[in-house]
Amino acid sequence: MQEDALNRGQIVLWRSVTEETVTYCFAGHLIGADDQHIALHQPYGAPVRRRTGARVGPRGSMLKDGWDGGYQERAWGGAPTVRVHPVGRPYSVIRDWDPANRRFDGWYINLELPWLRSIVGYDSRDLVLDVVATPDLSEWRWKDEEELTWAVGQRILTQGHAAWIRAAGRAAVADLETRTRVFNAGVWDHWVPNDSWPAPRFEANWKSAQRCQTLLEAATLQ
Repeated sequence: MQEDALNRGQIVLWRSVTEETVTYCFAGHLIGADDQHIALHQPYGAPVRRRTGARVGPRGSMLKDGWDGGYQERAWGGAPTVRVHPVGRPYSVIRDWDPANRRFDGWYINLELPWLRSIVGYDSRDLVLDVVATPDLSEWRWKDEEELTWAVGQRILTQGHAAWIRAAGRAAVADLETRTRVFNAGVWDHWVPNDSWPAPRFEANWKSAQRCQTLLEAATLQ
């Protein structure tokens, strides 16, 4: 994939990266990209890879000095999703795509560092804490607060990191409450997947990671 040649329907990778290590990655399709938003489609059965090793934490989903150097691949078994990132903002919005009824369901706000272009797609860094909103966007709640608290207790993150992450979450909620474009249900019609797109796959250079932002360093100045 050429750095300057991304087209609608093209296979791209979204990666969560710490320094030069890919911690999580999925293959999907580019739906659209401009100076305001980037939209990706993760279809049912799309390949996902994450690091292997001893997992710990409240839900057994976090590694603490336990990576054994390998990766495990699985097929995405959930509903097809569309993930839209407001450029420069510390989150993306993930919604389930119902192909039978051709509609979007749910509002999941995944807190993450602003996306960076890579040679295989887009790189970011998951920020542990998330936000879930009701279908009509009238109410919202934090998700995975216990994991954030645990990460601070284990010194994976600092109190300063946690404070910045919560501030990022509040910024996302402010966008939700003011119904900025990504939270306007009607505009999601522009990001409808195409059933004829080829099945996503990993290329040989999927681990070729430039150094993404060291977790929160630039943002928090800790």
